[in-house]
Amino acid sequence: MEFKPGVSLKGLTPQILLGLIEAEKVYKNRLLTMTVTSMNDSKHKEGSLHYRGLAADLRTKGTGSATSLFGDLKNKLQPMGFDVILEFLGQEQEHIHIEHDPHGV
Repeated sequence: MEFKPGVSLKGLTPQILLGLIEAEKVYKNRLLTMTVTSMNDSKHKEGSLHYRGLAADLRTKGTGSATSLFGDLKNKLQPMGFDVILEFLGQEQEHIHIEHDPHGV
């Protein structure tokens, strides 16, 4: 697991840490290195779970099919109470957003 320079790990919850560990397994199964591009740093929309230490963004650039990777992550994380969203598909800022939904499972 790698972190983009500037990513802050301050204030992360155990739930998002578990999510990252499980997400990394999906990347490793594909022989990829998972890069976390944002946690509770950067600009996110108001009310974002990033600011509560419950969300992370994962790089898709260089991973092959982002939609296939997204499907694998969703299958792995959703049963654990995570929302998994493929954001900005086909654009420069494309990434996979994972968040632990405190109102979910």
